[in-house]
Amino acid sequence: MIYTLIVLPNGITMAREKRLNIRVTDEEWDKLKTYADKKGLSMAEVIRFYISSLPGTDR
Repeated sequence: MIYTLIVLPNGITMAREKRLNIRVTDEEWDKLKTYADKKGLSMAEVIRFYISSLPGTDR
């Protein structure tokens, strides 16, 4: 298992265990890149924030 340690500006650290590779169209790439740039975020941060906003699932 590969871990990537992320240190946030506020000093909080997070370990990332999984990696996700997706294919997007040029239009989707441009849309994501433009949004991330406007917000001062990386494209990965935008995707992670979106995922964290999804409702949880009951198991």
